[in-house]
Amino acid sequence: MEGIDTLLMTACDAADSSQIEDVELLISITRDRSELLRTMRQNYLAMESSLTPEGRQLFLRVTGRFETAVWVLSRIAQLQRQTLLIDQDLQR
Repeated sequence: MEGIDTLLMTACDAADSSQIEDVELLISITRDRSELLRTMRQNYLAMESSLTPEGRQLFLRVTGRFETAVWVLSRIAQLQRQTLLIDQDLQR
């Protein structure tokens, strides 16, 4: 929860400031980490053998949605960067 909270606050800051540096920070922290998440899922599920099938399914669903949220924020940041760069070019 803290991770997604930090990402959302960073995204809000980037949107409010319209500063390229803030957008670049968001892009940096939302880089593709699917391999890391896959490894974390596997390790957690291997250690938590007492999880019920429903618990495992919930865990996978929640982590999958987290990964999707990170991807969406990354895409938003990339589009925002393009917009800011276009605006900068137009002002020159």
